[in-house]
Amino acid sequence: MGQPIRCPQCGFVNQPDDIGFPRCGQCHEDLMLCGDCRQYGDGSCRHPLAYARFRPDGQSAKSCAAFASRYAARRGMMWAIPAPVWVASLLVLVLVGLAVSSWFIDPHGRYFRGNPLHVIAWVPDRVDVGQTFIITMRITNVLEETSSRIYLEIDDEFLQSAAPVMPLPEPRPARINRLNDRLVLEYPPLPAGGNLVVQLPFVPLRTGTAPFVARIYAPSNQLGPAIEKPIRVGELPTAIGQGSNAVRP
Repeated sequence: MGQPIRCPQCGFVNQPDDIGFPRCGQCHEDLMLCGDCRQYGDGSCRHPLAYARFRPDGQSAKSCAAFASRYAARRGMMWAIPAPVWVASLLVLVLVGLAVSSWFIDPHGRYFRGNPLHVIAWVPDRVDVGQTFIITMRITNVLEETSSRIYLEIDDEFLQSAAPVMPLPEPRPARINRLNDRLVLEYPPLPAGGNLVVQLPFVPLRTGTAPFVARIYAPSNQLGPAIEKPIRVGELPTAIGQGSNAVRP
């Protein structure tokens, strides 16, 4: 008997390879009695060959090759396939679905190819009030296609401590744009593998700590990395040999 049986008492579907079968795994009802067989009727067995083995207590059903439970449950196609096979098939379908979905969302692969802009920044550790200092940033397009326009944003909190001077190269258009609470510089698109080196001069306005935060992005390629580093601003005279560190986001 290789067919699942639905328990007539509690409705639980029992599989032939369950531990404890032919007793119900939920309520322990005996699932193989002569009275539960399709061949049983009018108090006796009606099968032309099995009737000779019939016992009034109904226990002969467990050894009867003709037993066919009237509570047999239809075995679904998934259960007819070995578990490792249908689990692997389900995982493959999920992966294919994710791949197709990502293609519809991002047919050009701009959102799922990682960070398209690689940036290294050289930011000084310490500067002096009133003395111009320069932050240098090298931006690289790591995609195999030309990027869209490059934007460099600097948070307003830093600009309250340091006044910007026209950067080199000059942005396009050649002006420093103030947008809401940040400074925005626009540069032309970068070719595949191309580099852009930007020098940002600033004049410190007050002593303390100036939290430098810059974000670089190309609109069609999503956000690039953010550069964050606090700069200590002191009074003159400065110590000799002040250094700067390369910052990698």
